Amino acid sequence: MIRLLIICQLSSIIFGQKIFDEFEKGRNNNYHSKETFRFDTVPDDGSYTILLESVEGSIEVRTHAGAGAEITITRKIRARTEKKAKRLVKDAKILVYHLEDDQLIQVRSEKKIHYKRNVHTEFELKLPMNINLNLETAGGDIDVTDIRGESVFRTSGGDLDLENLMGRVEAHTSGGDIDISRIEGLIRVHTSGGSIKIVNSDGQFNASTSGGDLEFRHLTGNIDAQTSGGSITLDNIEGETVECRTSGGDINAEDISANLTGSTSGGEIDLESIKGHVDVTTSGGDIKAQQITGALTCHITGGDIEGNGIIGPVDASTTAGDIELELSYDSSIKEYSFNLETQSGDLFIRVPIGLPVNVDAEIFGTGTTQDLNSDIPLNISSTENRISGIGQIQNGTIPMRLRATFGTITIEQE
Repeated sequence: MIRLLIICQLSSIIFGQKIFDEFEKGRNNNYHSKETFRFDTVPDDGSYTILLESVEGSIEVRTHAGAGAEITITRKIRARTEKKAKRLVKDAKILVYHLEDDQLIQVRSEKKIHYKRNVHTEFELKLPMNINLNLETAGGDIDVTDIRGESVFRTSGGDLDLENLMGRVEAHTSGGDIDISRIEGLIRVHTSGGSIKIVNSDGQFNASTSGGDLEFRHLTGNIDAQTSGGSITLDNIEGETVECRTSGGDINAEDISANLTGSTSGGEIDLESIKGHVDVTTSGGDIKAQQITGALTCHITGGDIEGNGIIGPVDASTTAGDIELELSYDSSIKEYSFNLETQSGDLFIRVPIGLPVNVDAEIFGTGTTQDLNSDIPLNISSTENRISGIGQIQNGTIPMRLRATFGTITIEQE
């Protein structure tokens, strides 16, 4: 039985035979080693998986239509003698297996990986387009184009560049950037020390970074984004939900057709042309909103709120800042209401003429009636530390609650 298994394994390796082996000496103690393996029977039907593990070096994947695969391993060595260079190659030997029964090509180091600064390794894979990938390197970039299948990528010290992929994609790097374009599928990416950019793609997007920016442009699908040390940019997004969180940067969103939730502990929020409900908070910056169609909820611990072209209900508050809003109106939107409050600042609101609001305004910390100014007729009353005004337009079906402390309230009609 043991003999039979050995024969079967050897027969399978024949299909992945080495077709090229080169060792050359260059200038200035530089040497060059190249090995090429060919797998003629690997089909172009998505049944096979390429597995790279326990290796160090950069990985490049290019594809073609039709069967057949080729793997080239190139090493650039710096050594005082040719004997020393060949020993370095031998010590870093790469094993290549073709396991036909498992429909698997496996590439791995013969020994435990030890970083060798005098040896630089590159893996070049020429594969059928319909194939699955599981690629992991201890130190290097991963560059992949034109794959249809499940893909998992991991690098401990390099960038990831992924283009024109279809299928489930997972990508992780501990020390580089991730750049993704023209991908369709479920996408989950993370970097511990870089930025992430995803453009021109369609699917479900989950992206996180501990130390960089997140950028999403021209996407269709839902987004879940988180960064501990950077900003988040969203542009031309169409989906159902967009969720973004940052502990130390800004949130910029433009041309969004989705419900948007965003929070930042130390930055500003800038929103423009949003079709959907918006719920945003910041602990240390301003919020600017333009052309919002949908419910707007925004809360600030310390900053100003500014908005114009807001079509929908608004719930806005700041503990230390001004609120300035210019409202628009769409009769097709139901359940309109406005609730604005600043605990230390001024409040300004401009409403369309004829908008049937029911105004309930109060200012705390002052008894001066001139601090409450309104184009809408109000019944104003005052005490030593409080001013209140109530009034309505038409039947007053839309509640408008306005609260300010140590500030002013101004209501204008356009």
